[in-house]
Amino acid sequence: MQDKRYLLDIGQMLGGSGSDALLREAFGRIDAERREKALRIKNSRALASSIGAGLLIQKALADCANLRLAESQTDGRDVRFTGDRGERLGGSQAYLMQERQIAIQHFSVEGLVEELGRRSVAEPCYQYGENGKPHFGNYPFRFNLSHSGRYVFCGVSGREIGVDIQEMQEGRELQLAKRFFSAAEYQWLEDCEEAVRHQLFFRLWVRKEAYGKLTGEGLAGVVGKNLGGDFLSKEKIPAGGSGKELLQRTEPGEHILDWEEYEMPKGYRIAVCRFVEKYQFKIPRSGIMED
Repeated sequence: MQDKRYLLDIGQMLGGSGSDALLREAFGRIDAERREKALRIKNSRALASSIGAGLLIQKALADCANLRLAESQTDGRDVRFTGDRGERLGGSQAYLMQERQIAIQHFSVEGLVEELGRRSVAEPCYQYGENGKPHFGNYPFRFNLSHSGRYVFCGVSGREIGVDIQEMQEGRELQLAKRFFSAAEYQWLEDCEEAVRHQLFFRLWVRKEAYGKLTGEGLAGVVGKNLGGDFLSKEKIPAGGSGKELLQRTEPGEHILDWEEYEMPKGYRIAVCRFVEKYQFKIPRSGIMED
């Protein structure tokens, strides 16, 4: 399954004319296990987020089914897509990744329901890892979900993945940083200009959340870890959303932690991370990965 990134605006289910009808329609488009979970949710925003997550899962499953159909119509070689450009690979080649950001597909609830159309609701077989992280037993990809404010974000990959989206609201930033960040990260945050601190905090925070979801350990698994990478040594935060950053650190098993960062939609930040084998890439002087 190719890497995909999906962003859903759930605002249409949060009140206003037609919201109840759309909520019911969307509810009918998600799988049985997600419906059962949604029925236990009392908070209206949390309910809309849960249903929205179910819709994005259906979109990912539909894309997987379409890819399988495309593969069945080729000459037997794998077809994989990265971002907005397709590559045909020989079956012996396990994985291809271009060093650039993957296009995020952005939906409204009404638009996504319409796109799913009359397609039968897919019923995936959910399985759960040691730390409770879900995956599918009957589909060849991993997924991860996050929601904040009026958005739900979903990342799909052929390997384990962690994602996080956060609305950048003002809050107890230094207090939270002192509790969860490494000493170097906290010091950098404390020393930087106040105008920059807010952006830096959320850039680090979404990394923490995404990493915790990658491993399944949650925030408890990131306390004190330095996930800021080499941008901590720079005087200013690089512009977000312009491309991936490679956090050049190793993990057990000779893995590199590969990041994507997005400063979108306005007022939000997104981080995506995966472990990638070191031998798959050579690191040029520019710091951009090459296959």
